[in-house]
Amino acid sequence: MSMTQRFKEEHDHLRALLDAYVDLMGPGTCPQIDEVMRRRLAFATAFRAHLASEGPELEGLRTGDAAHPVDRLLDDYGTRMRDIMPGYQALIRDWTPQRLEADWATYCRAARAQARRYLDFLAWEDAEILPLLDQHRDRVSRRSA
Repeated sequence: MSMTQRFKEEHDHLRALLDAYVDLMGPGTCPQIDEVMRRRLAFATAFRAHLASEGPELEGLRTGDAAHPVDRLLDDYGTRMRDIMPGYQALIRDWTPQRLEADWATYCRAARAQARRYLDFLAWEDAEILPLLDQHRDRVSRRSA
């Protein structure tokens, strides 16, 4: 399987995990808190694993020329990643199970907004980063071999 295909499948898996998480956030009262936390953790774990495999592959594409289009695109990737992380960290830090149950509607708004940021990031990666891997398949293949 190509690197591009593997990352596309990982993106699809991450989207499915986000959908399962957001599906819990309907109107009304908080569902089983254990299930909310389980789904939140499942996404977070999968996302970190994805970054751990994707990041080194992408960094290996750098040319060393900050003005080169590949390096600029990878800088944009890093900026976008840094932009979504504070929201994730706030969800984990600020929304304890007790607070989550006490203010379910506010949590749902915050969690759905964060999920939307992740989905937007994954869509951007699909459109911009995965084609970059295809264009530089020979460099990626040599490193992965």
